[in-house]
Amino acid sequence: MSDLHCPATLLLAPYDAIGEPTEEGSRRLVERTAAERVSRVYAGTRAEAVQTTRLMSSGGLAAPAELRAELDIEDVSGELQAIADLHRGETVLVVLPGPSVERALDALVGRRVWLRSNPSMQYGSVVEVSTDADGWTLRTRVAPTDSVP
Repeated sequence: MSDLHCPATLLLAPYDAIGEPTEEGSRRLVERTAAERVSRVYAGTRAEAVQTTRLMSSGGLAAPAELRAELDIEDVSGELQAIADLHRGETVLVVLPGPSVERALDALVGRRVWLRSNPSMQYGSVVEVSTDADGWTLRTRVAPTDSVP
């Protein structure tokens, strides 16, 4: 199947924008991603990322998790592209520091699009991006206070 028919969808979830991960925030992430058929969860190796991943797993997220030190750096746009290349036609959840999500969005979808959408990088937020032959697209955002559809 061609690249055009198999976009990769990444759900970017910041973990450190409001402090230490909580069961409530992790529960919200599980609820927000329940309908997405997440095939894998990626997270960095920092304590907050590991804790968020564990809380999500104990909260009902069934997708296998993979910890990658490459997701601990500030500019993760290259690593997100590598993850997307591995998961064409799938949806994956990537747990990142809030500043890394912001920087990646600047690099992948462009500063103008990013500033216009102005998503809230709070724990419990999810930002959905996809990529295909035409490049990256900012699809949706859900702040922690938004209701789950």
